Amino acid sequence: MRLASLTLPFLAVAALAAACTKTNPDFCGSDPCPPDAPPAIDGMTGCTANPGICTGEASTCLNDECVDCGTAANQESADCTATGLPVCGADHACRACAADSECTSGVCESGTCIAAADVAYVSTTGTATTGCDLGAPCSTMAQALAAIGTTRRFINVAPGTYSVSGATTINATVTIRADGVTFERSTNDQILDVTGGNVTIIGATVRGARGGGNADGIKCSNTASLRLARITIDDNDDRGVDASDCLLTMTRVLITSNRKGGVRLEAGRIDVTNAIVVGNGGLMESIGGLDLNPTMPNSRIEFSTIRKNIAMPGRPGALDCSGTMIRAGNNIIYGSVNTDVEVLGSCEHRQSIVGPMNTPTGTGVQTLPIADVGFFDQNGATAAALHITSTSMARGYAEAGSTTGDTAVDFDGDPRPSPAGGRADVGADEVP
Repeated sequence: MRLASLTLPFLAVAALAAACTKTNPDFCGSDPCPPDAPPAIDGMTGCTANPGICTGEASTCLNDECVDCGTAANQESADCTATGLPVCGADHACRACAADSECTSGVCESGTCIAAADVAYVSTTGTATTGCDLGAPCSTMAQALAAIGTTRRFINVAPGTYSVSGATTINATVTIRADGVTFERSTNDQILDVTGGNVTIIGATVRGARGGGNADGIKCSNTASLRLARITIDDNDDRGVDASDCLLTMTRVLITSNRKGGVRLEAGRIDVTNAIVVGNGGLMESIGGLDLNPTMPNSRIEFSTIRKNIAMPGRPGALDCSGTMIRAGNNIIYGSVNTDVEVLGSCEHRQSIVGPMNTPTGTGVQTLPIADVGFFDQNGATAAALHITSTSMARGYAEAGSTTGDTAVDFDGDPRPSPAGGRADVGADEVP
């Protein structure tokens, strides 16, 4: 009897072990029964996962075993294969990517590393004329755009200056990563010409278009959707951006020293956040900074600084609004040149600081002496000069609850409001 009582529990445990464990006791997956599990006996089937077993440095479950994400920032480690968690972080846990540089493809999109096969590559030293693969990049944007298709929707442009003899025409669904890149043109007229599609351009400088009438940095037309993020557009003979029937979004952009004006929009919609628009226009120009005539609802200009733009006397140096109503909130619009008119037209101004020459009506709109605005350099015309000091009256003046989406950070990418839970600073800069 005693022998039987010892034997039966032993057999039960052995059967359970044979059916519900595997050779590696660290089985952590969700597969009902991994390939090397012993065969089931006594009618028992399946294996029990233990997802909580991977802790500390061995924090990732790979092929039903705990593996060690033990080296910080070993990008796209073999230990980090779970969907959406491609990067081995400093805490030895796999996480989403946070920067293009954390992906071997050079493209991080919404926390996921895009496969290199889905990216076309451009380099100043590229020699390929087709394909534009990671190991064989092309030398021009036109070649990379020709490689874009239903699965390839990204272009990674290596840092450097790209000067071509004609406009680069874009009509595709494509995201162009271009940090450290300058786009120029060696002949007259516009540099980038967006004629259709859904286009995002991140990180580039578009500079030096020459000639008359069409010497814009960027043109957009034909109901194209164009998003510009962390872009500098400067020193173009015509406008920085000339948009006709375009859905134009700009965030964290610097638009400066464009001689016919900063931005013109005729038809479509415009959404501007965290922009610095400075020093555009000229003594004989009708509008210096932003000339906006949208025909679609939901246009806005928010958390932007518009300063020292130039127009002929009696015309708006900073902003002219016509067409469909544009919401203009949480901005600093101050100090146009050669004119006594800052703003004109039908913008709905709210919670903004506007220069004293013709302050518009609007909830929370006020005029301050320039010393109280608190620019770092009230005589300067650079992005650095137009940041605000810690004593600026623009601090904490924004509408409550207005920092979401693109306005949750400032021109520099710093979070707003700062400190969290308060009200943000108006203008493009948030004092950290």
